[in-house]
Amino acid sequence: TVSAASAAIATLAAVWPLLLIGAAIGLAIYLAMKMGATFGDVCEFIGAVLGGLYALGYNLIADAWNLIAVFIEFFGNVFNDPIGSIIRLFYDLLDVVLGVVETIANALDAVFGSNMAAAVNGFRDDMKSWVDDSLGEKAFTVERMDKLDYGNTVNSWAAGGKAFGNSVEDAMKSFDGALSSISDPFGGIDSFDM
Repeated sequence: TVSAASAAIATLAAVWPLLLIGAAIGLAIYLAMKMGATFGDVCEFIGAVLGGLYALGYNLIADAWNLIAVFIEFFGNVFNDPIGSIIRLFYDLLDVVLGVVETIANALDAVFGSNMAAAVNGFRDDMKSWVDDSLGEKAFTVERMDKLDYGNTVNSWAAGGKAFGNSVEDAMKSFDGALSSISDPFGGIDSFDM
């Protein structure tokens, strides 16, 4: 009995942060709907947040893979062209760092409506063309992961959330309409005189 109680306390201690987060989200949804937001609006916001988090996570994984690919390409090409491989290694490492900067700039562009990511992307393209023109093609290449655009991902997830919220609202309205159209088999409780 003591071990069961301690296991229950340990489980509750592990789960209580999730319960608090769920309660906070529920309270935020309740307050937003009390202030006039529809369920579709709430789902649209949740979809936008989840889309941004998905794009951030995907892009971080892409950056990590692209960094690993840099070293794989270096070791694959170092015996064919040692000097070119070393130059490409430093270029590729700088490109990965600029890719992270572009990811952050893309996120800021999605929030503020600016266009900082285009400047970083233009600089990266100029560097790539210079290195390719100077050193030629690599003998061994590893495919890199493309990154997601924050704005497009956030917008598509927000649209999906809005469509889901609207469909739930429509289903609830249909359900309420079906319930109100069901007639009382006894002719109404108010008709009884007591």
